[in-house]
Amino acid sequence: MLDRIFESLAKLIIKPNGVLSPQGTNAHIYSGYGTPESSVTAEIGSVYLRTDGGTSTSFYVKESGNGNTGWIAK
Repeated sequence: MLDRIFESLAKLIIKPNGVLSPQGTNAHIYSGYGTPESSVTAEIGSVYLRTDGGTSTSFYVKESGNGNTGWIAK
């Protein structure tokens, strides 16, 4: 399992703004304070790591919508 994780990490690109992006996709990996809903614009498939999250509110996946909506807490 660790091999798969390291293989995936090796394929990430760090953008100039510090956002991680899997090569060949428009999805990104974000982190920050507070919910991404209505505040982080992203493509479907993007993920958000919430630095102040708790149970079921620390990890979000952009599952639908355009712009800054469609984030689902996991």
